[in-house]
Amino acid sequence: MLALIGWSDGPPRPGAWSGSSGSGATVVLSPLRSGAATTMATSASGQRRVLVTGVLYNRHELASGMAPAEEGGRIDEAQVVLRLYEERGAQGMTALRGAFAACIWDGRRSQLLLIRDQLGMMPLYVAHDGPRLGASSTLAPLLRLPGVSNTWDARALDAFLTLGCVPGTATVYPAVRQVRPGELLVWDEGRLRQQRYWHLAFPERRLLRADGAGLVRQRLLESLALRQAGSKSSLLLSGGLDAAAVLVASVAERQPPVRAVTVGGLEREVRGAARLAARAGVEHVVVDGTIDWTTVVDEVLATHGGPAGSLDALLLGPALAMAGGHRSVALAGHGGEEVLGGAAVFRAWLAVARYQRLPGVVREAAEVWAHMVPNGPVGWLVGLAPLAPVAFFSRQASLFPPEDRAELYTPDALALVGESSAEELLAGLFADAMAAGASNPLDAIHHVALHLRLPQLSALHADAAARGIDLRFPFVDHRLAQVVASMPPERRGTPSQRQLLLRRALAGLLPSAVGRQAHRPLVPAAEAWSSGTLRDVLEDTLSPARVHAQGLFRPEAVARIRAEHASGVRDHGARLWALILTTRWLDRLGWATAAWAERAVG
Repeated sequence: MLALIGWSDGPPRPGAWSGSSGSGATVVLSPLRSGAATTMATSASGQRRVLVTGVLYNRHELASGMAPAEEGGRIDEAQVVLRLYEERGAQGMTALRGAFAACIWDGRRSQLLLIRDQLGMMPLYVAHDGPRLGASSTLAPLLRLPGVSNTWDARALDAFLTLGCVPGTATVYPAVRQVRPGELLVWDEGRLRQQRYWHLAFPERRLLRADGAGLVRQRLLESLALRQAGSKSSLLLSGGLDAAAVLVASVAERQPPVRAVTVGGLEREVRGAARLAARAGVEHVVVDGTIDWTTVVDEVLATHGGPAGSLDALLLGPALAMAGGHRSVALAGHGGEEVLGGAAVFRAWLAVARYQRLPGVVREAAEVWAHMVPNGPVGWLVGLAPLAPVAFFSRQASLFPPEDRAELYTPDALALVGESSAEELLAGLFADAMAAGASNPLDAIHHVALHLRLPQLSALHADAAARGIDLRFPFVDHRLAQVVASMPPERRGTPSQRQLLLRRALAGLLPSAVGRQAHRPLVPAAEAWSSGTLRDVLEDTLSPARVHAQGLFRPEAVARIRAEHASGVRDHGARLWALILTTRWLDRLGWATAAWAERAVG
């Protein structure tokens, strides 16, 4: 989806519409050839036009009673959005459920409305330069516009390296911003105003425990039914809790997937998935986990226009390729831990809170022991106990915590990114959580963890769309997320157990052994980093000479990370992947010398 006002990106695209605003500025609405499918609709008067990229999962429900534009025709996403807007105005957007980005040109008012889905699965980017506006579901078309600089934002890049994503409205390009999840922007003759049509809220009165599991089950089954309506789907199946929950719930609703697909290479995962599929009576396919990592890096940077996504998501590429043909539907359990709570950082806060409730004499003894054995579990608790939520989250959930960031960057780079830029972003996310009613630190941590993971899931969704796969996450549903936020936070997990709500909601359906398993991210095997194409990418991209020439990272710091990972001292896979993406991206921009500092924005 591409919408331009006062800008031209070259010859008209096939299927594009062109008009003019009240002030005479050229208005162009155009579908894009790559990525998720786009539909377009025009009002009977011809004065309103709608573009929608993505899928409305409740399209059939909303289209009930609507007459198609042509006899026997299908009422598509754009027609549904147009009808809602004509009947209810901008408030009609609250009825939409799906992964979508939409724009509405209202010629009567000379206004353009931009809408992103509630949890931000479909990207939506905006470049605004006075009277000119560009909006797109991908970055590349906006970076080609005359006058839009592709200078990169050092602080946003630091956020990606530290947090695994660029949260909020920023992107790695300062001239382009993101529309936030659940946000609606209105362009009105050069003025751009924003409003939230949906946000996650933590009410003062919480649901009772007896109601919580039943509501979670109801919302999950409803979300799953919407994502399976009118299509036959495959399921990306691991041996873990979230994927197993999607499988057993679909079987319970008598709409099992046509096949379950598992990535090979991790024997325990394959065995667990095979047992689950056999128990459900679903065909199980194991695909080769071999990946051409050089191609993967290029595809990621081409799809997202910069570094994005997580390492575990990229390993699903072979499974996505086996999920079906073009525009096929695949289900995945991703997002379960984030939406339902009980992530590692959440459980760590609970563990620290339990430690702080111990008698003073016990805590004093623990402090003495921590001084003697600083790297043990007791030392971990003692070290985290005095931290406020922002510093705690930064220490527990960052790829590069503050002490490692200072060692990673060169002095010039550190001067640009600032010593606490990532913590400032985290502080902003915690402030958003407080504004949403998260007065309990556990609620705030849940809110922040969710909003840091959503961009990574959005990136996975875009990776799948680039392969022609409509990837759907039943757990990533804003109504389900709201039910969870309405529960007492202690119900979401314990220091040793996660996703209590899910386990209770699907009691009797989930095998007990699956519910007790620890979360295991899908990452390359240790030997993959020392052989094959992943080793080639690592050696080529993060060689000391190349790192030194680029001038962003200290070669000795990168060498230490590589050595610790190779020896098995620490698992730095996620760090190495972030460094690889960043280095290759800057090289693609042609800034592979220390002079990059003169062309970056801090």
